[in-house]
Amino acid sequence: MRFNRKWQTEGLIIDHWSQPVAERAKRLQRYKVSFYGKFPDEKLVYGVLYEYDPATPRGYVYLPGRGDDWYGLNIGTIARGVEGHWYRARNASDSVARPLVAGLK
Repeated sequence: MRFNRKWQTEGLIIDHWSQPVAERAKRLQRYKVSFYGKFPDEKLVYGVLYEYDPATPRGYVYLPGRGDDWYGLNIGTIARGVEGHWYRARNASDSVARPLVAGLK
């Protein structure tokens, strides 16, 4: 599958695919985020890890890499070639996740 330039830099949940995060706050609460599709039956199609830093306030998304849970599932759905790194979450993703994360504490 080919991606247009905009998709490569701006994703549904990740701010910039081309810019992995070198450092982020330690000891953030980690959440598993699952994405399901209906083809015609509902099934798990993608999974990531999400951490939210209330001090910044900024969320981070980890795309599982080789050897991680969900890696095989994810690349079977869509392979980007950037797996195994943390990225900044898009502001829209944080807006959705923030109240959900607050409700889990």
